[in-house]
Amino acid sequence: MIRVGLTGGIGSGKSTVARIFAALGIPVYAADTASKRILARADVRAQVLSLFPEIEADPDFSPDSFLSFTRALARLVFPSPERLAALNGLLHPLVFADCEAWLEKQAHGDGTAECRPPYAVVEAAILLESGLYRRMDRIISVECPVEIQIQRACRRDGVTEDMVRARLARQWSAEQRRPYADFVIENDGRQSVLAAVLAIDRQLH
Repeated sequence: MIRVGLTGGIGSGKSTVARIFAALGIPVYAADTASKRILARADVRAQVLSLFPEIEADPDFSPDSFLSFTRALARLVFPSPERLAALNGLLHPLVFADCEAWLEKQAHGDGTAECRPPYAVVEAAILLESGLYRRMDRIISVECPVEIQIQRACRRDGVTEDMVRARLARQWSAEQRRPYADFVIENDGRQSVLAAVLAIDRQLH
C-alpha cells in the first residue's frame, strides 16, 4: 500500500481534496483531528498542564471544559515559538505513533488482498514541517495564491487577516513545499480540483 501525504497552507483547500479522496473510497487520516483527539486524553492534558502550568491562570480556563483548555493553550503557545516547539515536542510523537498504527491497519485490511486499498492518504497541515513526510511514499501539495488563502480562512474561521497571516508565517510557503511534492494541485478557482484528484488517483492505482 502506498502512503500518500497531503499538505497545504491554511485556506489552500487541502481538506476539500481530502474529502474527494474519501468519496473515492480511499482511507484518509486527518492529522489535525487526531491531534485534537489525543490532546483530549486525560493523560496528555495532564502532561500539557505540567508543561504549561500558566494555563490554569487564564481567566477563561475551566478544568471541566476541554474547549476552554484548548483556547487557553492556544493563547499561551501560539505567540511564543519556544512554547509552540515544546508543545509540538510532546504531541508530534504521539500523533506519529497513532498515524503509523492507522497506516498499518489500512495496509493489512481484513487479511485479504481484495480489501487492502492501493493507497491511503495522510492529511496534515505541517506534514513537512513536522517531519511526518519522511514516513510517506508520495507527497501532494495543494496550492493557491496567498490572498485567496487569507480570504478563505477569514471567511471560514471568522478571524482577522492579521491572525491568518500570523498562522501563515508559521507554515512553509508553497515555494518551500514544492520541491518535496510529487503532485501539485492548483486550487485557485480556475482549474478543476476534482479532475486533478482523479488524475492522481489513476496514477496511484
